[in-house]
Amino acid sequence: MNLFGFMNALTRVGGLTKQLREIDLEWAKIYTGKTQELPRWKKCLGYATSTFSFGISKEFTRRKFSEDSKHYMDIMIDHLKDSFRNILHDASWMSDKTKGEAFLKLDAMGRKIGYPDRDFDDEHFSEKYENLTMATDNFYQNSGTIFWTGFIKHLRKLSKPLDKNAWGLAPHVVNAYYSLPENEVVFPAGILQPPFFSDIFPDSINYGAIGMVIGHEITHGFDDQGSQYDKKGVLCVTGGSNRRQSQVQGQAPVSCGPVRRLPG
Repeated sequence: MNLFGFMNALTRVGGLTKQLREIDLEWAKIYTGKTQELPRWKKCLGYATSTFSFGISKEFTRRKFSEDSKHYMDIMIDHLKDSFRNILHDASWMSDKTKGEAFLKLDAMGRKIGYPDRDFDDEHFSEKYENLTMATDNFYQNSGTIFWTGFIKHLRKLSKPLDKNAWGLAPHVVNAYYSLPENEVVFPAGILQPPFFSDIFPDSINYGAIGMVIGHEITHGFDDQGSQYDKKGVLCVTGGSNRRQSQVQGQAPVSCGPVRRLPG
């Protein structure tokens, strides 16, 4: 509990006095190589975007993301999956049985594009900030309220089934990822902006930019980690090297059994 309390305090030093922030900076110089504090405006921006990420994302996507962009991305993902299917088909080192499993996983691979429709409707959006009472004159108190409210919400998820509609990134974030337990690729609206993507760019630019990212995320489903999960996102219980060897040699694949998955 002392370690937990210490780590919690470290994350909140930025809301304390200058003297305490300077002490924290001296520690950070040794631990991370950080040499100076961020400007106040960057700190404030960071707090706002991390704390109220879905509020910011809702406004961002309203202004910067369209259904045309989502449709365009759907088509591109289909094209990249088709290209990857051809690569699998031509892989001489893979057995036919293993190729068949890979095709099934590729066909089952889902996608999330832009933003979560459910989280942006009025009911679910309000739930994200319920029970969050903010003070108008105490930043440190607010940071504690935000931390503990979020912490309790995450704890409650442990006793519930995995929410497959949940996103691992806020929609305004410039990033993308492949989810192992859900076998899906996720592209937030933040990365679907110039220079990565635009629905008015020619295909050559979009396929050279965001197309590279799409291909990268798809291959995660079949790399050293992704290959250990089946098409439903269930972790295979036998070690990776033995499983890959059996796939190459055309032996029977190891069985994948139910493994309890925790959210987060």
